[in-house]
Amino acid sequence: MLLIFLIGMGYYAIYWKPNHEVNLDKNLVLWEQSKPDSYSYEISVFCFCPEKFPYTILVSGDVEVAVPSEGREPEYYEGLRLPDEPITIGALFQKIQMYSRTAASIKIEYDNVLGYPKLIRVDPNFATHDDEVSYVISNFKVFSEN
Repeated sequence: MLLIFLIGMGYYAIYWKPNHEVNLDKNLVLWEQSKPDSYSYEISVFCFCPEKFPYTILVSGDVEVAVPSEGREPEYYEGLRLPDEPITIGALFQKIQMYSRTAASIKIEYDNVLGYPKLIRVDPNFATHDDEVSYVISNFKVFSEN
């Protein structure tokens, strides 16, 4: 949002960010400062899309791998190729940045300690049916350095 105030012969422009962008900036900094070296989390995506979820992301240093989630029957993933490029925390922050500029509606919840997004709920266009998407991060676990 941009407001312009005319004062005398000059003008002053004031720009402020919506709350979800302020929270994005704050939590991205928190994540970058506190991101553990090794961790895992389960990601579920709710949408009208062909992928099967949830699956688990394992992270060790710069290596990120998607694996079937524990407790799921192998048949659930039969014929499914897990993504070569898993939906990482960094990718979720990028999605938030993109949706913040373009979506009709966006709701985001962040982890209070590490700053990663726990929930992203997006409706890209109010006039379009079945385009909503939600990303849910659960079972976040930090592994010790031993």
